[in-house]
Amino acid sequence: MAFTPYSKRLRELAATLGDQVGLIVETPDATETYDFRACDERVDAFACGMLDAGVEAGGAVIVCGPNSSATVFAAAASWRLGAFSVVISARASAQDLAAYIEILGERYPRVTVVSDHLAPGAGAAHLPLDALHEGRCDRQIVDHNPVPARAIPSGGTTGRSKLIVDPAPVGYSDEPMLLSPLGFDEVDSILVYGPLYHTAGGNLLHLALAKGYRTVLMDRFDAMRAQHLVEKHAIEFLFAVPTHLQRWLNLGDGLRRDAFRTIRSMYHTAAYCPPALKERWLEFMGPERVWEAYSATEGTGATMIRGDEWLEHRGSVGRAMPFCELVILDDDQAPVPTGEIGFIYMRVAGAETVDDGRSVYMGVEGPRVTPDGFRTVGDMGRLDEEGYLYIADRRTDMIITGGANVFPAEVEAALRDHPGIADAAVVGVPDADWGRRVCAVVVPAEPESPPSAAALDAYMSGAVANYKRPKQYEFRDALPLTEVGKLNRRVLTEECTARYAAEAGDD
Repeated sequence: MAFTPYSKRLRELAATLGDQVGLIVETPDATETYDFRACDERVDAFACGMLDAGVEAGGAVIVCGPNSSATVFAAAASWRLGAFSVVISARASAQDLAAYIEILGERYPRVTVVSDHLAPGAGAAHLPLDALHEGRCDRQIVDHNPVPARAIPSGGTTGRSKLIVDPAPVGYSDEPMLLSPLGFDEVDSILVYGPLYHTAGGNLLHLALAKGYRTVLMDRFDAMRAQHLVEKHAIEFLFAVPTHLQRWLNLGDGLRRDAFRTIRSMYHTAAYCPPALKERWLEFMGPERVWEAYSATEGTGATMIRGDEWLEHRGSVGRAMPFCELVILDDDQAPVPTGEIGFIYMRVAGAETVDDGRSVYMGVEGPRVTPDGFRTVGDMGRLDEEGYLYIADRRTDMIITGGANVFPAEVEAALRDHPGIADAAVVGVPDADWGRRVCAVVVPAEPESPPSAAALDAYMSGAVANYKRPKQYEFRDALPLTEVGKLNRRVLTEECTARYAAEAGDD
């Protein structure tokens, strides 16, 4: 395997691809275009400004910014200087920032915050993002290769801030990787609209740049604009979460198949995809171009399945990739029989021990690990006889009602199959009789004429076991989502709990 550190790789691309376009940033008002030589120069300029502000090898940098060229260059400049970087949401609060500064401060002697709108307190230095963008480099910058180099912030759905450290160096490798089976190694253009603080946004963008691809970055996802950019830039590779897929379908007649003709491969992950939604995309794109992946930011392993294979194993997220192993274990880490639900444990090649340098948390305890190196992030599922994985839910989302276990994903899938429902979520709220009450929040397909609660209850009586049926239905125009597009189950549970507690008080 030949590996080139990220900073050195940018130098190579500047020398070999020079005036070839590397990064395009698209906003509703403007288009920024940088060839590979300009990308390398801008990273140097950012590095000079950060160096003057005290950033150095062995330190940590928090970049708080939107999907922009400045955020991209600030992260790259951190690595060039040998600093550990964390990109956080531009919507992060002062409390969020303070939590990340505290977490990083336990490991790094100096923390610098790069942000135009969020200044730290006494716990870190501060550097305006716009000031870096306006700067120039007047000296030669020595390239570094920090290991580890980055972390992904998490905790948006759990309420507790943590950082998930990627132990691998950032750079370019000619070795087959996770996305290789999707044809990622053969494309030359990619559209990124996921937030840069998330794995599927930031990591994917820097990976594409390191491979020398024409990388188009959107400031935020908008279905019509995204379709336009796919066509405008002849995009060949796409990543999506189910929310993106649904919003494209919501365009109705505005969604054009010919606009996606250059797409060679599209994959979705990060959240449960309703089978009905997936089937519509398989018909729209063709099953050979649509992939689904299941993995975790923690790098425990991955499964993958192509659309035509999914049609034969409806609901599955695929089989374990060749570089990892997958087992289903119970609470005591003992194997469960085929077909039964348990914790999903995976182990990547070379991770046969507990202390193997894989991804670790900062701020909270890491994933559960078996003595031989299998890890779980708390997701639950089952394997069929052929080794195909079917996700049940997260243990933290499981509802115990009347002593029985209810997995929200199963109930939500049944609800989404109802023709009158566009989307649904199931949460558990405190109940004096049941311990937790199963409550459904649904988004009707036709808001002006939603199905009645009685009609839904009758429908669900034939779809799931009686104890799994929701005891209450609430209708909304939309479900609360994180910026990544995942259901924000924590917020929804808090809202439902408060509302039902108020109603009980009124009684």
